[in-house]
Amino acid sequence: MHHQRKMNLSSQDMMIFARTIPSIQQRRSYINTIPNQIKRSEAMFELMPLIINKRQCAIYIQSIPNKFIRSEAMLQFSQNIINLTKRRRYIQIIPHIEIRSEAMKNFATTISDPEERRVYIQTIPNPIFRSDAMYDFSLQMSNPQDRVLYIERIPTSGIRSEAMREFSNTIRDMHQRRLYIQTIPNEEVRSEAMYNYTIDMTNLHQEREYINTIPDLSIRSEAMRDFAENIDSEQERHAYIMSIPDQEIREQTLRLFQNQNTNIPDQSKRSLQRQKLIIINYINGNEDKIDLSLFTMEGLKLFCQTYKIPHQKITTKKGFKKAIIKFKKKLINAKKCGQCKTIIHQEHEDFFGNIIKIPVLGNDGIIYDKSSVDQWLRMARQQKRKYVGGISVPNYTIVGGSIPLQNYKQLTKEQYQRYKKS
Repeated sequence: MHHQRKMNLSSQDMMIFARTIPSIQQRRSYINTIPNQIKRSEAMFELMPLIINKRQCAIYIQSIPNKFIRSEAMLQFSQNIINLTKRRRYIQIIPHIEIRSEAMKNFATTISDPEERRVYIQTIPNPIFRSDAMYDFSLQMSNPQDRVLYIERIPTSGIRSEAMREFSNTIRDMHQRRLYIQTIPNEEVRSEAMYNYTIDMTNLHQEREYINTIPDLSIRSEAMRDFAENIDSEQERHAYIMSIPDQEIREQTLRLFQNQNTNIPDQSKRSLQRQKLIIINYINGNEDKIDLSLFTMEGLKLFCQTYKIPHQKITTKKGFKKAIIKFKKKLINAKKCGQCKTIIHQEHEDFFGNIIKIPVLGNDGIIYDKSSVDQWLRMARQQKRKYVGGISVPNYTIVGGSIPLQNYKQLTKEQYQRYKKS
C-alpha cells in the first residue's frame, strides 16, 4: 500500500501521508522513499521527537540530508541533554553556523561563572547571536564602568544601542545620563531613551524643549502627547497638540481632551466606584453574598442614594445590607412579572466611573474604557518614579484588581460580551 501511495503522491503529499502511519518503524521506512530531499528532511524532523531512545534519536538526526533542517533538529535535541559538558560538545558539531550560534547563545545562560561565560560568548561565530548574548550578559554586570566598556564591544550597532538604552536608565545623575543617551548610535533606540529621560525631568520648560530634539517623529509625538497634560490653558494646549507631527497620535490626543466624560478620580472616589460595582454585581445575580468588610458606610450610603433605596434611618452596615437585599428581591419580583428585563439596567461603567465605549482588559483582569486607562498610565509615567534593581520605572498603583494596573489589551465586541457574561 505504501508503494502505491508513493507512486501516486507528490513529495508534499507523501510527507502529509507519513503522519498517518502509526508504526514508527514503518513511518521511518516510508519517509526514506520521499524523493524530494527537503520534504524528506522535514518529515524526518517531525518523526524525531517520537524516537524515545536518545542514542537512536541522535543517530537518526545525523541521517537527515538537509544541512539546515539537520541543524534545527540538533538544536532541539541539544536542549534535552542534561549533562552540560556533553551538551556543550554536541553544540559544537552543529553544521549550520547561525543555528550553532543560537545554540551557543542559549547555552551561555547555563554558565554560572561570569568570567567563563564572558569568554564563551566571544567564541559565538555569528555576530548577531554573539551580540544578543553580550546584551544579556551586560544586564547581569554590577560594576557600571565595566558594563559601559563591555557594551562598547558589542559588535552589532542595533543591539549595542539597546544595551546602552537599558544602561542609561540606571544613571542617576541627569546631566550624565543626557550626555550618555546622545552617544547611542541607533536613532530609534536613542529616541526611546530620550523619551524615557523626559519622564524623570522636573522642569517643564526644559522638558518641552528637550522633547523637540527627539529625532524619531513617532516617539517625539508620543512624548508630546504626554506633555500636553501639563498645559493648563486650553487654547495653548490645543495649539501644542496641533503641532504633534504624527497624524494618528495627534488625532488620538485631540479626542482624549475633547472627551469630557473622561475623569480620573482620586483613590477614595475609585474605592466608592469599586463598591458600587460590587453591589451591582450582587444585585444582578453575579455574586451570591455581600461581604460587608469590602464596604465603607459612605459607599453603602452613596449606593442607596443613587438607586433611591430608603436609608435615612439606617446607622449600621448590617442595616444597609438588609435594605440592599430587600431592594434586590423587589427587583427580582419585577423581573418575573416582566416589568424589567435586567435587575439594574445601566450603561456599563469602569472603575473610573466612565462609560465603557472602547473595552480593554487590564493586566489586573479588570475591564476598563480605553480612554480611562490611557490617561491613568500617562499620569503614572509623569508622577514620581521608583527604582527597581537600579532602574527607574513608573510607580504603578492598584485600580480595580489586586495588582497594579500597568498595561492592557483591547477587546473585540465578542470578547467583551463573553467577559461580561463570565
